[in-house]
Amino acid sequence: MKKLLTDYPKILLLSCAFIGAYILYLQGAFNWMESHIDGYGYFSLVIAGSLYSFGFTSPFATAYFIAIAPDVSPVPAALLAGTFSTIADITIFEFISVSFHDEWLRIRASRFITRMYEIFHHETVPEFLRRLWKWIFASIAIASPLPDEIGITLLASMGDISTRKITVLFFVLNTVGIFTILMLSR
Repeated sequence: MKKLLTDYPKILLLSCAFIGAYILYLQGAFNWMESHIDGYGYFSLVIAGSLYSFGFTSPFATAYFIAIAPDVSPVPAALLAGTFSTIADITIFEFISVSFHDEWLRIRASRFITRMYEIFHHETVPEFLRRLWKWIFASIAIASPLPDEIGITLLASMGDISTRKITVLFFVLNTVGIFTILMLSR
């Protein structure tokens, strides 16, 4: 446990924040959001779009998109909410990429990850195929109501992605995901 505290303090703190947010969610601490954003039309999509990116607020945003779907036009609503969801994702991406870089390097060098790498990285599986699977899994996590942190962490761990490319990817995936929710809810 001491090694975990000294080697990975940021990841441990982030995990504690997720657990704390989940406990607050179970206690009803986020119930106020529904009453505050309900009835504000397109403006509320800015807030819901921003909340769509974060793990513990994504279910609230998804529920709000379902509730507001009959009252808004899906294309402009998805574009607006997707824009603000992208801003939230870029914030998370930049924070994780920069702040957690040293810990990613330590995790990559750990015995467990080295062993997993040996198991899953046979010479028979080309590198492009392994990277493709990371991209696919990350894209599914970002487009869906799953916590975007999962996909963003995968992308940030690759390390060689330009902010411009990732911004376009986040925008497309978030907008398509929100548009799909709005269309299925009509």
